[in-house]
Amino acid sequence: MRSNSHSFLFILSCILQLHFTSQLFSKATRLPKGIEASGSGQRAATRSASEVTAAKEDKYWFPLPEKQDSLNKLRSYQDLVEAGSPKEKSSTLRRFFPWLKRKPTEALSGSTLLEVERISEGGVPRHDLTKYYSEVAIDDSALASTDPHKIFLDHMRKTQALDQYYASLIQLGFKRLWEKPGVKDEEVKQWLKVLAHTLKQQRSMDNFQMQVSASALYGLYSMKLKFSQNGALTPHIEAVMNVATESLKSVRRRIGPATSDLTWQKEILDPSTGFSDKLNEKAALLAIMQNDPEFRAAIDVDVKAGTAALEAFQQNFQSFTAHKRVAVLAAFYHVIKWNPKEATAVKLLRKIQSHAFPHEESLINFIWENTRARKTKSQIVINS
Repeated sequence: MRSNSHSFLFILSCILQLHFTSQLFSKATRLPKGIEASGSGQRAATRSASEVTAAKEDKYWFPLPEKQDSLNKLRSYQDLVEAGSPKEKSSTLRRFFPWLKRKPTEALSGSTLLEVERISEGGVPRHDLTKYYSEVAIDDSALASTDPHKIFLDHMRKTQALDQYYASLIQLGFKRLWEKPGVKDEEVKQWLKVLAHTLKQQRSMDNFQMQVSASALYGLYSMKLKFSQNGALTPHIEAVMNVATESLKSVRRRIGPATSDLTWQKEILDPSTGFSDKLNEKAALLAIMQNDPEFRAAIDVDVKAGTAALEAFQQNFQSFTAHKRVAVLAAFYHVIKWNPKEATAVKLLRKIQSHAFPHEESLINFIWENTRARKTKSQIVINS
């Protein structure tokens, strides 16, 4: 027995030594960190771990702020989140010793979270679930300083910045869940609780509340796509969507509809009147999506290349984030508005419309009513 114990300790020490050696080598060869903004779009420099970026190679796409100061703040925030994440050591040990279980996280656990579980499992009507999230309160002083939810709430509360900084903070929370392999329902519900708590905080600035609520809706629509086959999570996502919608209603009663200069916010808040200024301009749209060559190909004068890009958009539409889906609709708008060979684009857009969210449906109807596609669409309906 003693011999087996010594063997176990020897193997364990070898694994740890190998792991820490690889960690030191990784840090020694790590590339510089950095995020840069250029023009009306943005470019993200290479980072060794996970990046704060809106590039196409990311699985979760969202628009970054344009100002360098906001980008630097986002990078500092994500560095804190990464520093507080569980170290690779524990996952390395579990790879070789699967019986070593990680201790469940204490963040946001307890009676309140269990209450959500009981509501869901008991089949309580969804409006009761909405009521729960609309009344949720978090005492973040009880959370560890390294808890990502604590870091998020601190940054939402203390940093004074506009330029879509707060919207990007929220998107980073969704990005973490979207891209995490094997994310658990429990983790999603914890984030939904934090988000609902954030949405109901009283703010003095209406533009802050509108920015935060609109960003929350984009992220929640993305979550509906990711977890479309998860019947247990869908009611929770929709409940927090109701909370975000109510938050927006209170703002709009005071300031009216979203104006055309509010990029991304207008598309989700007042889609029936079309796209915001930047998405309404072809050059500005291409600048925003400069890291995605398919957008330039879609709007290119080369009909063959443009058709291939539009077909790819239609085929992959269900796998795009909510922000990118709106950008795709803007690309279709420009193609149908200016390209005399728009019949194929109209057919593809009609296929997209059958899977559209309400704000996307309104944007598509705006395209029909404000382009030459009105006649083409009618002909296609008659002939199909």
